Amino acid sequence: MIKKSSFYKYKSLNDLEFLLDALLRQRFYAANYSDINDPMEGSIKIESECSRDLEFAWEGYIKRIGVVCFTKDPDASLMWSHYADGRKGCVIGFELIDNQPFSKVSYMNKPKLRVDNFSMEMALEQLKFKAKHWSYENEYRCLVIDRKFLPVNIVSVTFGSRADSSKVDLIEHIITQCNPSIRVLREAPSGAVVKPKILMGKAGVFQRASDEAVCEKCLNKEINQNFYHEKYRKL
Repeated sequence: MIKKSSFYKYKSLNDLEFLLDALLRQRFYAANYSDINDPMEGSIKIESECSRDLEFAWEGYIKRIGVVCFTKDPDASLMWSHYADGRKGCVIGFELIDNQPFSKVSYMNKPKLRVDNFSMEMALEQLKFKAKHWSYENEYRCLVIDRKFLPVNIVSVTFGSRADSSKVDLIEHIITQCNPSIRVLREAPSGAVVKPKILMGKAGVFQRASDEAVCEKCLNKEINQNFYHEKYRKL
């Protein structure tokens, strides 16, 4: 059996609507290039002058692409700081599904394009590059065309040591009621001396010992959860 790769996405708790959408509907929003933090996303270098019509054509390609950014590092200090509100947020552990392709971002200079080479394929390739000063992110990406969301299998959510306890308790309660398969973890409060992190987990709401020992209420709950996931994943 081939083990699936684990990826991680750092999130703030300031916008609970978007966070809960990801956790409960098992999906990530695929942002347009203009919404990503690097203002140079989608820009290109060309070898010669470009007509206005070609500029519009390129913009048409690039606007159809949605970008989902993540990393393989579950405990990157700068990522906690920049994307998870200085450990007041969380990091979501997940797996890709449906053989979804992904790319490791290159921090080398983007290749120049010829004006006769504008295409959707070239637009996708250009979005696999970022400037060198972003290399600390060790970023991976999924690029989707004409879709707003990327369906995923969320495995865990780890709240930072400075996360607001009331928000964490609320989110944890919702998860255990709506999707107890997600493992919920909290970093222990850090002291003056840096110590190895202690993570506190919590068991799910139900567990079936075998196929013969099926609780009817638990089974109905699981069916409803699966229906809810599939309803929103494909949007």
